Amino acid sequence: MSRTAHGSRSWRRWRSARASSWILLTVARLAYGQDSPTATGRAIDSAAPLGAGAPPAEAPASESGERVLTLAEALRGALARHPRLAVSNANLAAAEARVAQARAPLLPELGANGSYTRATANLATRNGPLPDASSRSYNAFSFGVSANQLVTDFGQTLGRLHVAEASRDAQRSNSEADRQQLRLDVYSAYFAARAQKALLRVAEETLANQDRHLASVSGFVEIGTRPTIDRVQAQADRQRAELKRINADNDYAIAKARLLQTIGVDAPIPFDVSDDTLAPVTGEDGPSAVLYAQALAARPDLRAALDALRAQERSVDASRAGYYPSLNVSAGLTEAGPELDRMRWNASAGALFSWQIFEGGATRAAVHLAHANVDAASAQATLLRQQLLLEVEQARIGVVGAKHALSTAELVVGSSRERLTLAEGRYQTGVGSLLELADAQLALTQAQGDRVQAEFSLASARAALLHALGRQ
Repeated sequence: MSRTAHGSRSWRRWRSARASSWILLTVARLAYGQDSPTATGRAIDSAAPLGAGAPPAEAPASESGERVLTLAEALRGALARHPRLAVSNANLAAAEARVAQARAPLLPELGANGSYTRATANLATRNGPLPDASSRSYNAFSFGVSANQLVTDFGQTLGRLHVAEASRDAQRSNSEADRQQLRLDVYSAYFAARAQKALLRVAEETLANQDRHLASVSGFVEIGTRPTIDRVQAQADRQRAELKRINADNDYAIAKARLLQTIGVDAPIPFDVSDDTLAPVTGEDGPSAVLYAQALAARPDLRAALDALRAQERSVDASRAGYYPSLNVSAGLTEAGPELDRMRWNASAGALFSWQIFEGGATRAAVHLAHANVDAASAQATLLRQQLLLEVEQARIGVVGAKHALSTAELVVGSSRERLTLAEGRYQTGVGSLLELADAQLALTQAQGDRVQAEFSLASARAALLHALGRQ
């Protein structure tokens, strides 16, 4: 083994040694202490809630000693701490508050008041006070309660309440859509990191093969059965393999940083991703019509669009009620007097009828505006249905194509590995050339990379299908 390879592996061991026990606690905090068992190549069932089950006794660790972050932990961490969901929850709370505001005018209004006044009562004429008038002052106490109730405004206030409720429902669906989108983002970032990890393994395997080839070629050169140029070429191939390993290591580190950003972590944390993938999606090989019907029933963003349409339809009714009058009733009870022990009480009751006969056409314009908003919301819902059909079809085709590509890539890897074995045997027996051996190694590396890409495409396509179908 060359000094470069030995130094590189020593550096990796030193870096891994720094990932001590505090890393376990830090990354575990990412998922709020809810770890799930991890196994190499384990499939996460899309029909079951992620992260279900009891936490393991010990947190899993990779071969390098770093904490292994599972797909379930990444999802739990993102759903628990991502600021995008905090904004969505705040918007939902604001929508709930607007519903309470719209409901308030329908409920009775009850008020209480009290006052105290100290005033003078000097008798005065136009030219000033009378000469013999004495200055005097008095107290005035007053206490009272009043109640007011809207009897009817022919649906204007009730219509505004219905608009607020429909808008609240739309925001709730939007919040769920945000969660669905965040899940898809985590899937994409996680599988991208997993693919980079697999490419790093390919680069490390290629480098190990090149080390073995270099040692073999050097032995043949030493005994004089191969020319010196073979060793020089093998050294160059080994250095290229080392460069690809370094680039793959950097790409993996960047992919992990993007995964942390997608989860919502704002600090660098050493970790390694597991080999989790997604199990086959139920019905992924079925007809598009069935999948599309499932998506129409489950997609939260489509529910949000329909709720927004319902809100605009209710807004039409609320605006049209502005043409009609309103009726309020009120009652009051007061007690007043100059001293607290000399008070007199009075009661009152009344009704207020009001009708805005002409308001410059504001109500008519509001009704037209509400109708225009209904048309826009209806068109938006139709556009979303069409987009949804495209998403389902693209995801379904992507799954089918990726499965075929993966099976083919597996066959190519097997053939390329057999070709490399034969090329190594031919070179050692003196029949084959170093160029033949290098071509076989390059073909295996390319085939392994294609297999990694096929695995990534299949996992990403299944994640996209889950999102298109609106499943958890």
